[in-house]
Amino acid sequence: MTERHFSIAGAVIYWKLAGRSDRATLEHGFNAIGYSSACPAPICNRSALRDALTEHKGKLGKSVLVRQLADVNAFALVDERRGVDANEYEQLATVRVDESGRLEFSGVDLAFEDNVREAFRVALTTVGQGELSRALVGLVDTLHGISLRPKGGIYWLPESALSTWCELCGYVEQAGAGSEVWQLRTAMDDRAIQAIRDGLSSQILSEAETIRDEIATGNLGERAIETRRQLCAARRVKVAAYKALLGESLSDLDSALDAIDEALLDVSTQALPDFTEADSLFGALA
Repeated sequence: MTERHFSIAGAVIYWKLAGRSDRATLEHGFNAIGYSSACPAPICNRSALRDALTEHKGKLGKSVLVRQLADVNAFALVDERRGVDANEYEQLATVRVDESGRLEFSGVDLAFEDNVREAFRVALTTVGQGELSRALVGLVDTLHGISLRPKGGIYWLPESALSTWCELCGYVEQAGAGSEVWQLRTAMDDRAIQAIRDGLSSQILSEAETIRDEIATGNLGERAIETRRQLCAARRVKVAAYKALLGESLSDLDSALDAIDEALLDVSTQALPDFTEADSLFGALA
């Protein structure tokens, strides 16, 4: 009888986030776990105003749109009426934010102004659901987590990262009313191990192929090339960690990263990348 013994341990994680979360609480949490740079950056006045107007534009009509003006800190509220051959537009109002953060309105009533001012204030001190989710996905990746679904939403984190993750999750739940983060520990059988292995392979090979396609366009500058080199280096660290966890060589992933590193070296010296070997590699791995 053949027996396999796995030292791999961890948990499946996923979350549900409030529409907006208090940024100060999140910042404190990211600082507490030593990943301050992973916290979503404060929103600028222009973006906060755009979000506030988008939230309340419906009060002026179902077909009202928010459009930026030549002054990037100003927006027009435009009513769009669709026609057979062309659409008609009527500008209803303008709103701008000055350098001191004060809002200036034209064409709207006081009730609308009050609503937008409050939404603007909230936007400046909070983080939107999408932005926070992207930050959490980024942190999961930094902690060597693996997406278990092609489109994300469900992830696996190794045991070594769980204490850090759990500490942050307390702050995430405090920051937004209704935010919840779940952690499920399950028995690690062969199918579970394969799911983790497949998730890692999918990420590495997909990113490698994307970089290969970018190189082939010939449009990468020095900074872009360096950014992709750094990504490859980070992925090598992640692959090395999973070699130890899974007890596998993962040579196919090493080979994919080797092919991209070589292509990046070629393009950085202005040589035309030869993808013949890389193409055969990716074909064999597909």
